[in-house]
Amino acid sequence: MKVYRRIGLLCLGLALASQAEAAVKNVRVVWEANPSSEAIIGFSRSGSAASSGQYVKYGSSTTESSWQNSGAAIKRTFKSSLDNYFVRLTGLTANTEYYFRACDSTGCTEPYFFRTAPSAPQGLTFIAGGDSRTNRSQRQQGNRLVQKVRPHFVMFSGDYTDNHSASEMDTWLSDWLLTYTPTTINGVAYKQAYPLIPTVGNHEASDMNFMCSVFGVDADRNGSCSLRDSYYALNVGSLLRIYTLNTEFGSSQANDRTAQRNWLNGDLPANGTSAQWRLAQYHKPMFPRSSSKPAVHQIALDWAQVFYDYRMNLVNESDTHIAKYTKPVRPNGSDYQEVSAGTVYIGEGAWGAPVRTADRSSPWIVDQGSFAHLNVIQATASNIDIRTVYLSSEPSTNTLSKAGRDADPLALPTGWSLWDSAAVGNVFSLKRAANNLTELNESTSVPGQSISLSATRDVTVSSSGTLQNGNTVLADGDDAGKQLRALLGWGLASVPAGATVQSASIKLNVVDPSSGSYNLHAMNSSWSETAATYAQTSGGTLIGSVVPSSNGSASITLNAAGVAMLQAWLNGSMVNHGVVLSSGGSSNGVDFSSRESGNAAQLLLNFTVPTTR
Repeated sequence: MKVYRRIGLLCLGLALASQAEAAVKNVRVVWEANPSSEAIIGFSRSGSAASSGQYVKYGSSTTESSWQNSGAAIKRTFKSSLDNYFVRLTGLTANTEYYFRACDSTGCTEPYFFRTAPSAPQGLTFIAGGDSRTNRSQRQQGNRLVQKVRPHFVMFSGDYTDNHSASEMDTWLSDWLLTYTPTTINGVAYKQAYPLIPTVGNHEASDMNFMCSVFGVDADRNGSCSLRDSYYALNVGSLLRIYTLNTEFGSSQANDRTAQRNWLNGDLPANGTSAQWRLAQYHKPMFPRSSSKPAVHQIALDWAQVFYDYRMNLVNESDTHIAKYTKPVRPNGSDYQEVSAGTVYIGEGAWGAPVRTADRSSPWIVDQGSFAHLNVIQATASNIDIRTVYLSSEPSTNTLSKAGRDADPLALPTGWSLWDSAAVGNVFSLKRAANNLTELNESTSVPGQSISLSATRDVTVSSSGTLQNGNTVLADGDDAGKQLRALLGWGLASVPAGATVQSASIKLNVVDPSSGSYNLHAMNSSWSETAATYAQTSGGTLIGSVVPSSNGSASITLNAAGVAMLQAWLNGSMVNHGVVLSSGGSSNGVDFSSRESGNAAQLLLNFTVPTTR
């Protein structure tokens, strides 16, 4: 009897040991080549305890007994102290979920899963952005937005940290875990990881081998880290070919710079046509949009002609910490020339780095702005649609379900705030021209018609019973013991009869920003600038929210209830009582321009009208 008990206890101990927590952390998935059949799984050593035998166990079902063990992980150390381990999984099946744990001699991590790229040209939703180096809170907001979108992958265009130290990179990798979506499958808690396609930024120029030692990139497959690992290309099925390039080769690396250019000049004509769309990412833009940066970065400009000649469709740039969309362009000496079909450039990276002023004007710019953001991009065989999302809208963004993403590769979350770009609205839509370059998709960039209406009334109402009019309107959760709320109203007489609202947003000109969240509700009773009470401001339907974290334009995208409210105002089935902006719990107040200042709050409507015959 004692023998059986001992055997039972031994078996239990072995079972528990197999699920013990490994001395590893910061698991990540990286794409560098062949993402339909390969993925790099990376992880770092946790703590100072000795461990060995690092590997990954994985499989294409949730039945762990069917999983296989990888070979031994390759160890690479960043800045002499951050030990990282990498396993390249090969022979994977396209468009398939793979479940895995990272393991060592002490145990295994919690379970994760990711999806390989499709081999057929199906629709894709992915994220592009960069520059997360200083404002950790904003960086984490952006990371949480990723988990809510459930993208197929993420393109990150450099400047992860400020000083490129081992401790900073360790923190960045820990923050990257916020991009993973907690997902329960068959009663087991997993985290869905999204493959990262990394790029070198100027803040990584001191050690560009981090692409290999931190992310496991081995572009030339020689088993060692070199500058050749800082540029590469991959196909996401037959829909996209993505080029990752390095703008940080200095004068002492002239040979590497030449080698990269020669590689691009050979690969783009040879392999660019293997996909329907060609995309690129790199750090420093050809023509930065802020006067705080050089007027031109020659290393990037060197690529402009080969981009145009071999049908590069879309390029994501970074470094300046602003937002921009360009028209289709071609190189014209030391500038661009607008063309009907050319290359479109977006950017320029603001995922937590300090925002700069977008103050350089050019005729080939669609629009540019200064705010923290990332780009959510959807690609099909015919179109590419780009939405620029305010990082400040992360708290109000709803997480897309796994069932939603599985059912529709182009599904999007709700509740976020999008940039209302001049001339194109919330969606910057592109299409392929007959010559396979890029055209603006005029038919969908601005659906129907749009109109911008200035507020005709606004007032600040206090819980103390006072009203405030002047050049600013205020909202605050605690202003010397009082709560302040901002009432706004618009007239709709200029909206065409019979209009059907498709989408709407409210744009404020912030003059004193706040790090707090502010909610927008419908007003339920009549008021004027001289007759309004604090009691009137409660109980209305929530129609949007915003974190007005910087001076300048702050946009609040109205949710479905907000769009329905506007439609009811237009139809006459609901009285137009305007809206109220109030604190979501923050005592950090926000001030924005009033109508008296000449820069009133704008109500932007996108709508259709019935055609007459």
